[in-house]
Amino acid sequence: MLINRRFLTFLIILLFGATGSIAQTDSLSLKMIGHAHIDLAYRWRWNETKDHVAYDTFKGVLNMMQKEPGLTFAQSQLALYEIVQKKYPGLFKQIKQQIVNGTWFVVGDQWCEPDESMPNGESVIRQILIGKDYAKKNLPGSLSTIIWSPDAFTGKPGSLPQIYSGCGMKYYVFMRNPPKGKRIFWWESPDGSRILAYNTPGRYNNRITHDMVDGINDWYEDTKYGEALVLYGEGDHGGGPREPDIIGINKLKEQKKFKKISFGKPDEYFEQLSRVSTEWPVWNDEIGIRKANNSTGSFTSHSQMKQANKELENELLVAERFASIGSQLQGKPFFPRLDLREAWKVLLRNQFHDILAGTCIGPVADDVMHDYSKLRVSIHNLLDFGLETIGNRIDTRGEGIPVVVYNSLSWERSDYVEANINFISKPGNFAIKDDQNKKIPFEIIDQSKDMLKIKVRFWAANIPSVGYKMFRIVNGEPDQFISDLKIIGDDMAENKYYQIRWDSEGIASLYDKISGKELLSGCGNQLLLCDELTSSSWRMKLGNQLSLQSIEKPKVIHSSALKIIVRWKDRSEESEFTREMILTAGSSRIDFRLKVDWHDKDKYLKVAFPCKINQGTAFYEQQFGAIERDQGEQEYPAQNWVDLSGPDAGIALLNPSRYGFMINDNTISMSILRSARDMNPRMDEGLNSLTYSIYPYSGDWKENGIPQKALEINQPLIVKQESKHKGETSGWTSAITLPAKYSFYGTNSDHVIISAIKVQEGNWEPQKIILRMYETVGQGDTITVKLPVKPTTVEETNHIEEPIRSQSEIKMNANSFSFYMKPHQIRTFRVSYRRGQLYE
Repeated sequence: MLINRRFLTFLIILLFGATGSIAQTDSLSLKMIGHAHIDLAYRWRWNETKDHVAYDTFKGVLNMMQKEPGLTFAQSQLALYEIVQKKYPGLFKQIKQQIVNGTWFVVGDQWCEPDESMPNGESVIRQILIGKDYAKKNLPGSLSTIIWSPDAFTGKPGSLPQIYSGCGMKYYVFMRNPPKGKRIFWWESPDGSRILAYNTPGRYNNRITHDMVDGINDWYEDTKYGEALVLYGEGDHGGGPREPDIIGINKLKEQKKFKKISFGKPDEYFEQLSRVSTEWPVWNDEIGIRKANNSTGSFTSHSQMKQANKELENELLVAERFASIGSQLQGKPFFPRLDLREAWKVLLRNQFHDILAGTCIGPVADDVMHDYSKLRVSIHNLLDFGLETIGNRIDTRGEGIPVVVYNSLSWERSDYVEANINFISKPGNFAIKDDQNKKIPFEIIDQSKDMLKIKVRFWAANIPSVGYKMFRIVNGEPDQFISDLKIIGDDMAENKYYQIRWDSEGIASLYDKISGKELLSGCGNQLLLCDELTSSSWRMKLGNQLSLQSIEKPKVIHSSALKIIVRWKDRSEESEFTREMILTAGSSRIDFRLKVDWHDKDKYLKVAFPCKINQGTAFYEQQFGAIERDQGEQEYPAQNWVDLSGPDAGIALLNPSRYGFMINDNTISMSILRSARDMNPRMDEGLNSLTYSIYPYSGDWKENGIPQKALEINQPLIVKQESKHKGETSGWTSAITLPAKYSFYGTNSDHVIISAIKVQEGNWEPQKIILRMYETVGQGDTITVKLPVKPTTVEETNHIEEPIRSQSEIKMNANSFSFYMKPHQIRTFRVSYRRGQLYE
C-alpha cells in the first residue's frame, strides 16, 4: 500500500508540476462534491450497469467515506437506487444511513438523467413524479430541489424551466453549451417561470488536474462569485471519488492557490446561491440548440427506438386516461396503479440521454426494442381494461352490431377509422349508421374467405372529447355517396380542397382550390439521400446528394369514393424505398406512408417539401409549447409538428415518429434514417415504416389548431366492436348506464389542451383525478373544464400532485369548473369525486 501511495503522489506531481504552478484564484473557495456520472446504457448494456457498475460505484464510495471523514457525494437517477435496493439490500441500508448522516445526497429526483429535447412534456414531468414517489417511500429525507443534468447533449428547450419549477424544482445543474458568458443565471420560460441554472466548472467527472483548475478559473471569470461547487470523480462507467482524487484535493490545499477548499453539500450551496444579493442575469431562450452543436445527428440516430418511444408515450397516456375513467365505472372501483407505474418506469429509463439520443451500441438498441415489445403488450392490456369497462356500461341493445369509436383527446374530432367486424353468419348487403340513425359512407378494405371477418373504413364524425360515439352495422343497402375525389388522367387527382399532380420524383404540383394558389415551389415529398462525411452517431455532416433509381413509375394503387393512394418505388445502391400519398374525401390533410428496406451505410435520408410561402417564418413544437427559429442549414428538434407560416397562409408537417427537422429556404425537411457506423454498424438496418402528413391552411398556425391536428395523428381514434347488453351491472355502482354518445372530459377552448387524465399517484381507487392542461398559442383566457359528474372539490396542485396555495379564481359548477389560464401556462388540478358516485 505504501508503494501505491507513493506512486499516486508521483502522479499528482506530474499533473500539477513540482512547483505547483496553478493559476491564481486567491479569492475563490471550492466546495468539492464527489460524483459518479453513470450512463445507464451506452457502450455497455443495462444488465452490466445493474450487475456491476452500480454496486462497484456505490460500494467504493461508501469505502471512501470510511477512509475520508466528511467526504460528500451526489448521485442522481432513482432507477439505480431501486436496482441496488432489490439486488443489494445491505448496501442500500448503508446508503440510507449516509443520507441521514448528511454526506450522501440524492439529486435530480428523476428516474434517470434523460435526453431533454425529445421526450414529450408528460414524460419530463413523470421522470420527477415517479422519481420523487420512489424517494419518498424508500429514501426518507432525501428529496431534492435540484435538477441534475450534466451530460444531456441534444439541447435544452426553453419550456423546461416552466416544467421543472412546476414540479417543485428550484435549481438546474448542467455542463454543456452554456449561454455565452453566463454560468449562473435565471433560466426563464415564456410564461415567466424561472429556475436558477448553474453551469459546472469544468466537467461532471473532473480529475484534479491543470484542466480542472483552468475550467474553474474560466467559470470564475464569468461569474465573479467567490465560491464554486466542483464535481469530481470517475464517471460514465461509474466510479465516483477515489483515493487519487483525495490526494489531489490535499495537494491543492497545500499549494494555497484557492482561498479555501472543503467538501460541499449541494443543497446548502444552492440555497446560499439563491440568497446572495447578486442580481444573476436572465436567459429566456433555449440552451444548446440555436447555435450549431455537435449532436444534431442524434435527432435521427437509431430512429426505430425513437419512433417506438414516441408511439409508446402516446399509447401509455391514452391507456392511463381510459383506465382512469374505466376504473370509476367498475362495480367496485379499483385502479391498476402498479401496472401503470411499472410501465412508466420502463419507458422513462429508456429515455436516458445516450439511449433515446441513439448514441449507444447495437446490443443496447436490441435490449430497448425488446423492452418496448413487452411494454406495448402491457399498455394494450391496460387500454383494453379501460375501454372494456367503459363499453360494458353503454346500453348497446338495438339493431345490428354495435361499434364504438373512442376519442382520447380533449376536443371533438372527426377522422377516418378502420374497424374489424366479426359476423356470426355470412352477411349480405350491410350499411353503417351513426347515433342519429343516419347511414354513413364506408368501404370494405379486407375480408376473410368465409366472409365472417370484414374490415371496413368509414368517416367517424363528431366524436366527443375524451369520450365515444356508437355506430351500428346493420342489414340493408348502403346509401350512395357523392365523393369529391377524382382521378384525372395518369398523373393527377383531386378532392374538395386540392388538385395534386405527380411525377417520378414526387408531387409536382399541390394546387389549393380554395385560395387558387400553388403551394409548392418544387418537388414535394421528395426523398433526399446524402452521403455522410463522418460516421458519428452524434454529428451530422452531409456530403453529396445521391440519385435514386426508379423501380416502378408512380401509379394509383387504390381508388374509391373515400380514398386515393398513389405509390412510388425507388432504390439506391443498397436500399429500397416505397412512398405512398393518400388523398381522402372531404379532408384537408394529406397523408403519406414510407417504407424503407434500409441497408445503406454512411448515408442520411430525408423527405422534403419546398413550399411557396412568402416571408416564411419557421416554428417548431417543443414540450408544452412552440418556438420560432430562424431558417437555415441546421437540424433542430421538434415534437409533433413543424410549420412554415407566411403572412396569410402556411404549411405544417405533422409527424408521429421523428424528431429531426430543418426549415431552410422555405423548404421543410424531415430526417428519416441514417447509418453512422461508430456505435452500431447495423443501425436501423432492415424494414422501417412510418407515416406523416402535411396540413396546408389559410391564416396562421395558431388559428388553425396545428398542435391539435398533430396530436390527432399521434393519438388516432380507437374502434371497438361491442356485444349487445344493457349498461347496468351488479356492484356498488350498478345504476350507471351510458348513452350512445358521451363526453367524459373536455374544455371550451380551442387553444388549451388536456395533456393528462390520471388517478392521483399512489391511489388504488379513482376518486381523485389529476387533470393537467396547457395553453398553446400565447393567449390568456377563461377556461371551463367539463367533468363527467359534479366534483366534491377542485384543487390546484403542482405537477407532482402536491397542493399549492388556494386558488380563489377556481369556480365549481354543476359538472364543470372554471379558471383563468395565462398565456403559455401549464396547470394541474386534482378533482375529487364522492366514492361510488354515479355518472349523470
